[in-house]
Amino acid sequence: MEVKNAKMSDEYSDGDEDTEDKEESDNNNNDNNNTKEKSQTIEKSNAKENVNKDNKNNKKSEIEREGSVNNDNNDEDYEEEPPEGTGEGSDYFDEPTREELLKSLIQRTFSLNTISMSDMHNKSADQRWVEFITEVESGLASLMRAITPTALDAFYEIPELSAGCSNSLLRMSNGIQQTQEWAFKMLDSNGKFPTGLLSGTLSSLGAYDQCLETVAMDDNKELFRGQYCILKMRPPMPQLNGRISYHRPVISLNGSKWANTWIDSRIAGRYATGFYSTYIYNALCLPSTCSVKELNAITSKYIGDYFDVSLDYCDHNTTDSNGLSIINTYRGLNVMQRIAIIIIMASIVLVFMGSLVEMFCPDFVKLQSFGRLIACFSIISNTQKLFYINRNKMDKKLTFVHGIRVLTMIWIIAIHTFTVGTLFVPMLIYRFEDEARQFGKQLSTQFIYNGYISVSNFFFLSGLVATYVSIPLFNKSYGPTFFRFISLRWFRFVPSVIGIICFHMLWPLMGSGPVFKQVSQQLTEPCTTNWWTNILFINNWFLLPDMCLVHTWFLSADMQLHMLSFFAILALSKAKSFGIILCTALILCGIGIPSLVNYKTYGPPMPLPFNEPDLDQFYRDLNTLYHPTYNHLSTYFIGVLVGYLLFTRKEIKFSLPSRAFMWIVLPVLTLGATFATYLWTGLDWQYSRLTAATYSGLHRFIYILFYVWIAIYCSQNTKSLLNRFFSSNFFIPLSRLSFSVYLTHILVVWYFVLETRDMIRFTYKDFIYSTGGVIVYTFIISFVLYLLFESVWSNILSLIFKKNQKKNSGNVGDTQNDQKKADIKHNYMQSTNGKDMQLNLSANSVRHLAQFTNGSNGSQSSDNWKEKAVKDINGNSLHEYKVDSIPRGTVFVDVDEGVGALHSTNTHINHSFISRYHSDNNNNNTKL
Repeated sequence: MEVKNAKMSDEYSDGDEDTEDKEESDNNNNDNNNTKEKSQTIEKSNAKENVNKDNKNNKKSEIEREGSVNNDNNDEDYEEEPPEGTGEGSDYFDEPTREELLKSLIQRTFSLNTISMSDMHNKSADQRWVEFITEVESGLASLMRAITPTALDAFYEIPELSAGCSNSLLRMSNGIQQTQEWAFKMLDSNGKFPTGLLSGTLSSLGAYDQCLETVAMDDNKELFRGQYCILKMRPPMPQLNGRISYHRPVISLNGSKWANTWIDSRIAGRYATGFYSTYIYNALCLPSTCSVKELNAITSKYIGDYFDVSLDYCDHNTTDSNGLSIINTYRGLNVMQRIAIIIIMASIVLVFMGSLVEMFCPDFVKLQSFGRLIACFSIISNTQKLFYINRNKMDKKLTFVHGIRVLTMIWIIAIHTFTVGTLFVPMLIYRFEDEARQFGKQLSTQFIYNGYISVSNFFFLSGLVATYVSIPLFNKSYGPTFFRFISLRWFRFVPSVIGIICFHMLWPLMGSGPVFKQVSQQLTEPCTTNWWTNILFINNWFLLPDMCLVHTWFLSADMQLHMLSFFAILALSKAKSFGIILCTALILCGIGIPSLVNYKTYGPPMPLPFNEPDLDQFYRDLNTLYHPTYNHLSTYFIGVLVGYLLFTRKEIKFSLPSRAFMWIVLPVLTLGATFATYLWTGLDWQYSRLTAATYSGLHRFIYILFYVWIAIYCSQNTKSLLNRFFSSNFFIPLSRLSFSVYLTHILVVWYFVLETRDMIRFTYKDFIYSTGGVIVYTFIISFVLYLLFESVWSNILSLIFKKNQKKNSGNVGDTQNDQKKADIKHNYMQSTNGKDMQLNLSANSVRHLAQFTNGSNGSQSSDNWKEKAVKDINGNSLHEYKVDSIPRGTVFVDVDEGVGALHSTNTHINHSFISRYHSDNNNNNTKL
């Protein structure tokens, strides 16, 4: 019984304790009076030194006196008698009940004596609400009374603290004591310190929107607004010396009582290593009158001895009473943002004008050169061009490209949603250590964490298509120059790159969030200084934090590889053996150089997100083992060789054992190269320096082999189920949009991540949900970029080069992919044998009628020719054409694209056709 009574005495206060409480209350009042006297003395001494300091202290003294009066009133209001029957030696209870323990916890939290739980149960719900709110108010008032004297002393000791800031902080404290709504909103908006810290949750984001919406009022006058700040804290870390790893602790607790405990192994051993890349983040809602410098001075004074602390960013609402934005006005924009607005608005105006002209003046568009130029901007024609599918004008050998391109693009979006999206904001990841990193250690998630290998598909397809399309041009004696070969691609890429830079500069103005403005500013800052590296396509040689639009490194590497491919394609077209040797040498360089670089830098087999505790080291690994062009030589020039093979060989046959090998072994190799990272992420396999170098050089080469087989198989089996899937009409418009999709998707990813008010979880459910939303929004925004920039300038380039070609070509050969029309004058003459008639060709109007050959010996290809070749009046072999229509004075013909095209009537028109045309023309009937 004595033990039980002792427990009860801990929970309830007796009469003697009540007396002591009253004495404590009197002492607190005396302390407050002493504090007033102290502050008044300081005011008088400071007034003699400086008038400004005198004003400052007067304000503080006024707030202090006001708080002291309110504190005295609160003491009188909440002084209560202790419950009866709970004195020393009472047998009221044998042991504390659950209600009593809960009541005791509340009392200890707020230092109050309240009515018993049994009395609470006898009251109505309204009365119980009143009692609870009263207890909360009293507890917070007591807390504020205890803090205020210490805070006043601190304010005087911090020289950086202005009168306005200290006055607002005291008003906030006083508002809490007086139960002001705005004060409680600010208090509630603060982070409550990260819950789940031992699992790797490093942030408590508080209530961002509630803080910014809070306005401190006094007599209907605005005093200040809520200001949302992020306090960054991390324990002191030793100086970095070389590479670090999660497997090698950087903090040692040896010699302390914590050695060999869970704190040593889990906290100091594993978690501490991650603090090289991130901090502990806690949200603070403070008055907007306090500057970042002042708040930094306060936090550094009180917690700077134990933690490295910084408060380098605060966000507050700057809208006026009408809800109009002040910060986002034109005057608040930087130079790059103003230029971006001008470019986008100009594009919108031109697109609008082009659409109106095409809609209301169709004849002007068809007959006038300027009209055709204006029509290049039309939404109508460009949308039709995007969705129009004419398989008669497609080379069936290459239709499989559409499906692979779209599926790879979706894969890349999924990867970037979880990796690049969170790479710059690790503090937003929920349970980083026990959930996010464990998610990356599963075998099934390696296609995400090692998904960077997927970009090899684009390099392979780029080399394949470039070679397949360019070989016919290089076969001619007047083939393209290096400048023309490069400029065509440069002019195709640059307008869209400029457009996405404009979008990138403006998107930070369209969102908000706990870290939105801070991180978005970090992401856009490189574009204000390094935008020119994107225009010159050299940004892949810059470190990630200095790179404008980090994902556009691919375009730079692809452009540089395209320059190299000029010499490889030229060699293949002029000297086949030398061309093959050159491509093979470049492929071997793509294997050897990454291996040597990896071996020299002691790099990992593949830079993986969240597997490197030092984020700066991860950036350096990307800059040597992923972004540079030499890492992708192998996949690109494998594509060059495959493109040459598909063009020069009508039929490629494999034996049954060879086909079985391709379908069984190659998929295993590709999957093995993708999921091999599980060995050191999931199984914690300690790789050697040689192993890392070997994987770094070979994994892309091995990975792409299965796609080589898919390309050959689909081109030779155009009616197969696999080729029909990749070539389906669903993929074709999306494939045409894929360039714009690639450019825009990263902005959507960043917007989704930075707009969040909650922590980001790494689970399959969240992965599917987030990726699905990003894909939908990406295709919508990419359609806008396509209409404003990509399609417009593609049309303009077609007009420019078509005009130059007509002017300079004469009787010039065409490629398989030319889908334009050539007109032929209807003058005719009889052939030498007197049986057939042949049209007389005008040098100014005829385009691309030379023989389309596949070999240097001039032999004709059955894919592109009829059984009987025909000659023009100069004895040159003619490409086949299909007669489309015969308006007065002109014959229009479509270029035959080869395999799978409709039956064509060649330009060697027979006598009966000429006779019919002549007769119809005399009867004023020009229709065929």
